[in-house]
Formats: sequence, structure tokens, C-alpha cells
Amino acid sequence: MEENVDYELVTRSDENDHWDIRILTGEFIETIINFGTIKVSEDGEHLNFDFSVKYSPVDDSADNVDLQSTAGAILLSIIENSIKETNER
Repeated sequence: MEENVDYELVTRSDENDHWDIRILTGEFIETIINFGTIKVSEDGEHLNFDFSVKYSPVDDSADNVDLQSTAGAILLSIIENSIKETNER
């Protein structure tokens, strides 16, 4: 997943320090999600997260396995971009 190609970060109108994610490509185009809790498992081998669907033109819920996979790929992309930006400083 690539930021500003497959998804984009959008500021929430009510909070400037929180972001929603709008999906721009694929099965869930124009769906807007928001990540909640993100944590690493105790063994350090798994990343657990939850998210909610703020809007979806295809009426998908966070229980949809394909949407969960898409959200996971987006989250991984965001984390990788953050690490890359930190290392470039």
C-alpha cells in the first residue's frame, strides 16, 4: 500500500491531532476508517489493532475479513513510512 495512491490520511474536523484514513483504491474505495488501539503482543511477534469504519459506500463493517486485511496493510505502510522518515532525520 502506498500513501496518497492507495490511501490518504485526512484530519478529523473535530480533532487536529487525530487522523482518519480514506481508502482510494481496491474493493473498499472511499471507505473511511479510523485506528483505535495498536499494540505489540507480549512475545513481540504480533501486532494487534482495532479499527472502526467511519463511512463506507459498500456498507462494510470492521468484521469483514477482507477489510481487516486491507486495514492491516495500510497500518503496516503507515508504520514503515514513519520508521523511514525517522531514520532520514
